[in-house]
Amino acid sequence: MTRRRSGRLLMIVFFMLMAIPGSAGVADAGWHEAGARMGVTVKKKDENFKIYEAFGAYGLPWQREWLSGWRFDTGLTLGGGLLEGEHHDSGFMGTFGPVIRMYSPDRHFSLSAAVRLALLTKYDFRGQDLGGVVNFSEEIGLDFHMGRGWNAGYRFQHLSNGGLYDNNPGLDFHLFELTYRF
Repeated sequence: MTRRRSGRLLMIVFFMLMAIPGSAGVADAGWHEAGARMGVTVKKKDENFKIYEAFGAYGLPWQREWLSGWRFDTGLTLGGGLLEGEHHDSGFMGTFGPVIRMYSPDRHFSLSAAVRLALLTKYDFRGQDLGGVVNFSEEIGLDFHMGRGWNAGYRFQHLSNGGLYDNNPGLDFHLFELTYRF
C-alpha cells in the first residue's frame, strides 16, 4: 500500500468513527505520559538495527467517547534516542508528530497510530545507507494498562525517508515500551 493510499484510508476510518453517535468533548491539554521503548529490526536487509528511545506525550484537547464506552483521543509525541547499527555505530534520532488512541470501555488496553518526523544525525551506516537526515516514522501499537498509571506496549514501526533521497531502503521494527501516565 502506498503512503498516499494509507493516508486516505486513515482519513476515511477517522471520519467514519466520528460519525458514530457519542459525545465529543474537550479534554485538558498537557503532558500526560512519559516512557521508554526499545526495538529491533523485523528482518535483516543489509544490516540489523536497534532503537532506544525516551519519549513524552502531550494530550491535545480533542476527544470523543461513544455510547459503547470506547474512547478516542489525540496527542503529540516528542522523542529522542539512539539508532544503532550492528557494528555498534550509532546516531541520535529525534522524533515529533501526532498520535491517535482508541481506549477499550474498561480502559485495560488501547490501540494507537502515529506518524512522526524523524531526524537522524547518522544515516549512513557501514552496511546500510538510510538516505538522509530527514525520515518519517509510522507506527501502530497496542498498550496494556497495568494499573497505577503504568502501561506496557508493543509497536510495529516503519522508518523511511519517503523517497526524499535516491536511497530509500526503509526499516521495520518491533518495539516494546514501558510508560507512565500522569
